Amino acid sequence: MAKKKKAAPKRAASKTRLALAPVRELMKDAGADLVAKDAIMTVVEHLEATIKKVSKNALELVKLSKRKKVTGADVAKAFTM
Repeated sequence: MAKKKKAAPKRAASKTRLALAPVRELMKDAGADLVAKDAIMTVVEHLEATIKKVSKNALELVKLSKRKKVTGADVAKAFTM
């Protein structure tokens, strides 16, 4: 009887929404020859936190202006808040 192959261990699902490959490429473009996955994950986590913060600030501006659509100008102002 042939032996059954063991299933490969499942990796924990990534909780990030941003793709890792573009971040790795940007880090390489900046001069990093080798980039560890944990380094990429750290950058992605910080980017996602910044995006959420800026989005909330931009939404505040939209609500104060009694509008529904977030514009580029709202986002630009939100970066300075």
